[in-house]
Amino acid sequence: MSYRIFRVPLEILPERYTAQWEQWFPSEFERCGFDYNEIPGVPLTSKVETGKVLDASGTMYFKFSQLQRIAELFKKGAIRNNDVFFFDDIQYPGVWAIKYMAQLYGMRVFVFGYLHASSYTKEDFAEPMTPFLKNVEKSWIFIYDKIFVGTNYHKKSFVARRFPHSYKRIARSSIYVSGAPWNVWTAQTLAYKSRKDTNGKLNRLIYPNRFDIEKRPNVFLKLVDFLYNKMKYTDMEFLITTSRQNVTSDPRLTNMLARAVKLVPTLKIMTGLSKEQYYSELSKSKLMLSTTIEENFGYCIVEALTLNTPVLVPNDYSHPELLSDLKMEKSMMLYDINWDKYINDFVLPSEVPDWDDPNVTNLAGKMLCAANYFDGPGQAKTDKLYEAVIKYNKSIERMCAVMKSVIDHGKIDG
Repeated sequence: MSYRIFRVPLEILPERYTAQWEQWFPSEFERCGFDYNEIPGVPLTSKVETGKVLDASGTMYFKFSQLQRIAELFKKGAIRNNDVFFFDDIQYPGVWAIKYMAQLYGMRVFVFGYLHASSYTKEDFAEPMTPFLKNVEKSWIFIYDKIFVGTNYHKKSFVARRFPHSYKRIARSSIYVSGAPWNVWTAQTLAYKSRKDTNGKLNRLIYPNRFDIEKRPNVFLKLVDFLYNKMKYTDMEFLITTSRQNVTSDPRLTNMLARAVKLVPTLKIMTGLSKEQYYSELSKSKLMLSTTIEENFGYCIVEALTLNTPVLVPNDYSHPELLSDLKMEKSMMLYDINWDKYINDFVLPSEVPDWDDPNVTNLAGKMLCAANYFDGPGQAKTDKLYEAVIKYNKSIERMCAVMKSVIDHGKIDG
């Protein structure tokens, strides 16, 4: 049986992973035996001007132009029975229109897609939209023939938060844990392409997460101030990276960051980085830190491990799952501290007499312990950290296998 797929991509933004997906999806779909087609969108902007992840109006303009194109294909008779539509993001307005048109044209089409996050995700930008998005999210299990997610944690949290009473079984069977699209080899090639040195790691703690409050970058700033000014740990560089021209649009974080830069001379900021530049800096760093309060997958962690940079992340959410294939002691990369209550805490340790915060001091101790370990007995083990995430090289291949099975045999359990 031949399989024809129409991919409905997200808009390509250099600061996001969508540009990488544009390389990986077409080649993998074709390699796995699909006749690949793409539904282009009309861009309204090339950057995130309003919003945190995608531009608020730009993404809607792009998506509705794609839906218009799909309607034209139905009208022209270009859509055939058993055709497949794949959405890079299932949080897609009007997706039900495809099943609507197919029904009226008397044909069967399949709709699949990847789920990133939505209003059920703690402090996600969409969380305030819960009153009107909650029931939209519930409808996904009936619209999509199969939903793909990056981790078991994400699947469980979505089902538990949106289906606490009814439709649990249907929700579970509708979601398949494929892993997120990734390619270790292309990331490594990009990282080392621009590196002029290969002399190991710099004494540097890197913070690559989005500088939005749900990632708790305020905790990172507290940590570096405590390490430098309280513990007099002055020989380590602390690096914040972003592909955007500005680190953050949150005035509270902007103000805190400006104060921290004055207090910590070794705190550096790199903005406007390309993926190549970012990967190069990440590959040179001794340790990558996350202080997030939820993570459904964690591309920053996968990127770090791909480049053999150890991570220090909360022992919760998707993190233990991402590290499950590590061939070394995982306790050096996980810590048991929750940062939920720090949502409105923008005070730096140096600014408060007799400052004391056991969570931050414990994180500092954990970070120093990890840094010493990866300088010493754990150093030799870091050369193959990438092996822990190489499983995601086959994420798209797994999606293809599931889609074919659904097309050939009907719904399969997740």
